[in-house]
Amino acid sequence: MRNDQIVLLLTTLMNGEKSYSSAECAELLKMSPGRFKKELRELRAVFEKNGFSIEGKTGRGNGYFLKIHEQKKFEQYLYGELPGEEKKDYNDQKNRIRRILLRLLSLGDQYIRMDDLAEEMMLSKSQLSKDINSARMYLEEYGIQMINRSHYGTRLEASEAAIRLCYANIIANDVYVDRNGCIHLNSESSGIRMKLEEIKEVIVEKAEEYQYQLSDITIQNLSMHLYIALIRIGSRNQIVLDLETMDGLRTEPEFLLAEAIVKEIEKRCDLSLPQEEVCYITMHLSTKKIVTNENMDEDVMALVHKMLERVYEKYGLDFRDNLDLEMMLGYHTLPLLKRIRYHTVFHNPLLKEIQMNYMKAYDIALCACEVIGEQYGCTLAADEVGYYTLHFKVAMDGLRTDVRKNILVVCSSGRGTAELLRVNFQRRFGEQIDRLDTCNVFELKTRDLSGYDCIFTTVPIYMQLPLPVFRINTFFDAGSERTIQHVFEKKQKETARDCIFSRELFFTEIEAETEKEVIHKMIQRISAIRQLPEQFEEQILAREALQSTRLGELALPHPNGVMDMDEMVSVAVLKKPVLWGKQPVQLVILMAFGKDFRKNNEKFFDFLLSLVNDRKRLKKCITEASFDAFLELYQEME
Repeated sequence: MRNDQIVLLLTTLMNGEKSYSSAECAELLKMSPGRFKKELRELRAVFEKNGFSIEGKTGRGNGYFLKIHEQKKFEQYLYGELPGEEKKDYNDQKNRIRRILLRLLSLGDQYIRMDDLAEEMMLSKSQLSKDINSARMYLEEYGIQMINRSHYGTRLEASEAAIRLCYANIIANDVYVDRNGCIHLNSESSGIRMKLEEIKEVIVEKAEEYQYQLSDITIQNLSMHLYIALIRIGSRNQIVLDLETMDGLRTEPEFLLAEAIVKEIEKRCDLSLPQEEVCYITMHLSTKKIVTNENMDEDVMALVHKMLERVYEKYGLDFRDNLDLEMMLGYHTLPLLKRIRYHTVFHNPLLKEIQMNYMKAYDIALCACEVIGEQYGCTLAADEVGYYTLHFKVAMDGLRTDVRKNILVVCSSGRGTAELLRVNFQRRFGEQIDRLDTCNVFELKTRDLSGYDCIFTTVPIYMQLPLPVFRINTFFDAGSERTIQHVFEKKQKETARDCIFSRELFFTEIEAETEKEVIHKMIQRISAIRQLPEQFEEQILAREALQSTRLGELALPHPNGVMDMDEMVSVAVLKKPVLWGKQPVQLVILMAFGKDFRKNNEKFFDFLLSLVNDRKRLKKCITEASFDAFLELYQEME
């Protein structure tokens, strides 16, 4: 029974002047009487725990009624822990699949029949069948199998760690970063928000007590993992770790902090957590720690040198003597190796923007990460590559010149983003800056501000400060630059081409069965119009082999490495969708770009990002399938 259905049932029984028959309750909740009775039995223990019960009497004129045993518990459950679930558009496939995934993950060892799931989700059987296939592919990425059994239905089979990781990443997809770099969580209820904030409060309090430094993103991720752990423990699903792993985790310096966090949560939630859960929290802390020079590892730095050597061989970019880059890569790699060992991933809420805004730097980071994959027999997740991208972007853009002002930049997205902001300031306004420092909101409270002229921030600041404060965007949009220009009393001119799309490279007649076939047919058509390097197709396929260039329902194939050719963009609206990686794609934008392509085509990348984020915009490109309609959408970006 969905939360909104529970709310409807409780408020009806609470406000009604009579009892309600099973048929009346079933009609109210849009389900069969048999299903209503079954789900009511399943929820009995939950209701009792929260101070009430729904009881029934048989016979003429009788039915179900609400009996409240503990008013305070009941009100907290009804008005705090239950929804309103935020109204999502269930005509949108992503929202439907998310809802299906969360329902399947909540099953435990129980089965659910597809007919019942379709009724519960208010979907047709044919629509559910399509969505279930997408859900199955998503689950398989975490090693979770959907088991079907005749006359029983479907359930999931996986380790508890895999279930939790999948659950965490579904919730993490509800994390969004606004234009000012501030991280938000689209929770399903005020009760969830309350728990997350309370858990976050415990983590921050104990980290300060143990003098343990955590980034804002790490705190957000750990809060979600702990929240999910509490949900799973509440439904009697505990993490399972072997003795050797537990013994190793007990020796980690983070174990004492994990114990302190668990004790405080036990105290606040009135429950007891087993040692496995303490070790599980230790694992998350140790794999996301902020590394300093004192605990840097020689083997890690040797690995970093190999990464920079690979980048030099492939791209001709020599960062081998860039000590700052070496150290930043080392800082990220040391905890990454623990994440590889424990099969965890550090979620990156900025990934989509990083992939779109820093495409070349992302490819360079992907090239460097091949070295880690080869040495440890794994493929790094896109989230991890995104963090490396920020460091390579800093190295690519970092130029220091004569300076004048002292400024402080406040952000909440971690060391890589802070470094990226610092370099963007130095590169674009370096002649105006004498000193530039970065910090997060927590550090701002105790920082000495006497040496600064002003503060630029990507997050809201709710405190009185003795300096002027200016809001900017993490990724330096036009508005942010105007703000900074105004502060520095300097105007800059930007160059941009009016349009990089051409009618002759816009294709609508391509039919294919695979992504390789799409690429081959596009290149055939392009080569009939433009001269392409001999290994152009080979290099595009090599890039796809490293990691899919699909972003949402859009594919952006491009060469793997630098090629001697003019910049070029070609668009294909396919006759029918093609599986690209594991998701269907019908709009393909194939491109080759040079050194200054990103700088000279800001509008182009803003347009791509709008297609990824706005499904209606993307669908319009596909359904109208004409160059003029596509160009009109592009020109709307003015």
